[in-house]
Amino acid sequence: MRKNEDRPFCIIGAGLAGTLFSIFLAERGIASNLFDKRLDMRKSEVAGGRSIVMSLSERGWTALREVGVEEEVKKLSIPKYSRFVHHINGSGSIQNYGCGDQAVYSINRKMLNSVLLNKAESTGLVDIHFNYRLEEMDIEKNEITFLDILNQKKVIKKYNHTISADGIFSKVRDEIAKITNQFSGLSKNDYVYKEMIVPSQNNDWALPQNYIHVWPRKNCFFVAMPNFNRTFTCTLFYHATGLPEVNMQNDEEELLDFLNKNFPEVVPLIPNITKEFLDKKVSDMYCVKSDTWFYKDKVLIMGDAAHAIVPFYGMGMNVAFEDCRILNALIDELDYNWEKIFSEFYKRRKPEVDGIADLSLKNLKYLEHSMDDDFEIKWKLERKIWKLFPDKWMPDYSMVAFSHIPFTKIIEISNKQNQIMNKLLEMRNVRKNFMCEDFQEDLSLLTEPMLSELNGLSKYFKVSKNKLVV
Repeated sequence: MRKNEDRPFCIIGAGLAGTLFSIFLAERGIASNLFDKRLDMRKSEVAGGRSIVMSLSERGWTALREVGVEEEVKKLSIPKYSRFVHHINGSGSIQNYGCGDQAVYSINRKMLNSVLLNKAESTGLVDIHFNYRLEEMDIEKNEITFLDILNQKKVIKKYNHTISADGIFSKVRDEIAKITNQFSGLSKNDYVYKEMIVPSQNNDWALPQNYIHVWPRKNCFFVAMPNFNRTFTCTLFYHATGLPEVNMQNDEEELLDFLNKNFPEVVPLIPNITKEFLDKKVSDMYCVKSDTWFYKDKVLIMGDAAHAIVPFYGMGMNVAFEDCRILNALIDELDYNWEKIFSEFYKRRKPEVDGIADLSLKNLKYLEHSMDDDFEIKWKLERKIWKLFPDKWMPDYSMVAFSHIPFTKIIEISNKQNQIMNKLLEMRNVRKNFMCEDFQEDLSLLTEPMLSELNGLSKYFKVSKNKLVV
């Protein structure tokens, strides 16, 4: 069913989520005006966002598949099948994310946004206005005032419906909070980060490319993700109080000693690493938990504007893309009744995005402890159980990255599965022998009776057609 509105939709924010939703609308025959305060990134050197490399997993791919750009994007992406943990003693261990060919993909933010902008323009129904900054909103009157930055003129527009994906510091979220007298929550995480680039070496990768490389250390950790151009985007996450063991944050010698002690493999890979680090501006991480996302049928926020999360599961973009897909499905379900659509969208998505926010903070703890023996034992045990009972068990990471299981259910399942693993690991013979092939039958007999504790939650699992790799 297609319905044309008497006015085009207004979409604020021509980033990833706003542009994607404009495509969903266009495929229904609904025109939209898409506004962004930035330059057209396709014509500039600007990377187009705070983090230049993003992670794409199944929830994101599903939305891209529905608008027909999956294959184009996949050609620009690098699959990451495992986490490569670099231990302080110089050894390494590999922690597989999924099974078979399941992978999380690295994609350059600017490349992905450019694909979506090109697709939106190709529909002929999306009119994109760059260099237009939102100045004021009169939500009741459906009036929006923009500043045409290039001409330094204010422009007033009228729209029946506005969708805003204007990011963490959303002005639209604040306007909705004013008119509804609801809480609009923006909080800063205890961690900050700096991004650096590991260049290619002789036109080849400086590190094995199909991994997310992690150097977990006390109160900080280093992450390297592969880029399409054979470089790596590296991020040093550390507590906002400063790097541990570095008293003077601008002391190059002290900083180099710290980096050599904790990340000796990284130091030679980044030219002038201390200067690079000190010259980079510190980036904060924010979370958004807002009690209101919409007002009547007039305006709705989505993506980071509604529910920004920390990046420790790499799910922010995927959840925003899932927003677009679910909002699009509600249009059919509720027959273009926009007030009901906006209300139902909030009702369904709010508990789920709060869930992934909590899971992302929990995964920070996992990353901090991913070099610990107990963490690795648990990681391997849950995959052994998955291999034995693929229709009754799924590891946390796989539920988040490779399924569409609701995040609220993932939390419930994860808690119960952790209880089962803790019981198994209290058995000395299990802790000692679970990796041995000749112990798998015993492990199966010990585990199967405990699976009843999942109380039917395993209905959310599907048997994978891929060969399980553990």
